[in-house]
Amino acid sequence: MRAHARSDAPAAQMARSLDRGMFERRRDIQIAASSDSLRGPRADTATKRALMERMQATTRPTRSSACSTRTDMSR
Repeated sequence: MRAHARSDAPAAQMARSLDRGMFERRRDIQIAASSDSLRGPRADTATKRALMERMQATTRPTRSSACSTRTDMSR
């Protein structure tokens, strides 16, 4: 039984990490959705793009997303 508990530890850690990341992304989307810079009828495309790029820059990459965005697959 002890070996079983040890093998569950990495899965539990991964689940906590995913939960935390999803919570953070949900909060970011809620804040962005309430922003007049994105929703306002007078908000121009450049302003919207700058805000979205700023949000993307503050997102910490995960190991899986870093691997999935690699463009050079020859390595």
